[in-house]
Amino acid sequence: MPLRLDFKLVLIFWLMLLVDAGWTQGPAFFGGAQSARYEEAAGYFHYLWPCKVAADGSQVRGPETGLDATPALCWPIRASRVRMVDGKVERSPVVEGTLMVSAAQVHFSPGNPKDTEYKSESPIANVMFRHDEGKVFATLSMAGTVYQFAFDNFCVECVQGSPPLDPAKGAQLDAEYSELADSLKQFEVVHKRISDVAALVLLRVRPGDQPTTDDPPEAMGLYSKLNRGLAEACPEPAKTCLRSYEAYQTCEAGAAKNCGVVPTCSAVCAVTPQVLQGLGAGLCQSPRQDSATLIPDWTNFLKKEDAERKVNPQAQGASKGSANADGCSVLSEYRLAQSKYGVEKGMRPGPH
Repeated sequence: MPLRLDFKLVLIFWLMLLVDAGWTQGPAFFGGAQSARYEEAAGYFHYLWPCKVAADGSQVRGPETGLDATPALCWPIRASRVRMVDGKVERSPVVEGTLMVSAAQVHFSPGNPKDTEYKSESPIANVMFRHDEGKVFATLSMAGTVYQFAFDNFCVECVQGSPPLDPAKGAQLDAEYSELADSLKQFEVVHKRISDVAALVLLRVRPGDQPTTDDPPEAMGLYSKLNRGLAEACPEPAKTCLRSYEAYQTCEAGAAKNCGVVPTCSAVCAVTPQVLQGLGAGLCQSPRQDSATLIPDWTNFLKKEDAERKVNPQAQGASKGSANADGCSVLSEYRLAQSKYGVEKGMRPGPH
């Protein structure tokens, strides 16, 4: 009988091996889109993501379908052009841009329109890449131009003045450059691996993101349903944490008056797009861009409020609750849903 493997479990196990090896690649958000990233030091990250390249060499953003675009991998980099003049090496000023690798082409697109002279593309067969172990930069030769470049390092809640690269993570940085080198030789393999990582979403559950008795009355039932569905997709210890919230919220949503101690645990769980689709929930991204919080569908509750407002025009809807630092509290998400619903119905939004 052939052995059948659960791909989700294999991928999550692979991510755990990277963490054990000191590598911290994982799913994240970049510019609102899903990506993968490496943590280089506390609060500093390198990003890469599956993208598409248009015929003119520009990156295609969003779900555009009418464009002639090719699947690619995108790395934000900082690069300078290198050339020999009278036996001496000259380097141009450093510019920021995006390196895009597809199965057949390599493109470099500067981020600033005034730097268009740096733009370059070449068939992948004519590209030469070199990275020496332990170096923080690499060299890329394409279309007669030699670039010296390094991955762009982004500060996400880093400490001002702290070093952006951890010397202890030299092996990880070497592996990142090896990953780019592999994409030049085995694009489909690397593209699939990064796509699979980027497709995962890290969901966080914390007390500040869960409803209290001060929140809109329907919140307990809505979040109980979400936590029940999410618990089915998560391993321990996240499963136990989620079930404790579910049990408490189910109790509070019912007629019971003594529901015990309010849960205070926190949990993190990586889920696939299929799980998210099954939950029918939205996402609130964290400021660190590394995770998200589930948002329930408030539509039925808002329709009920709408009906009550027609009977009693003075009814303003729920306005209690509390916010949190991430902006993903029950109250803030309810108010956002209320505003959107009001706009769609042509009504004035509720109080803010």
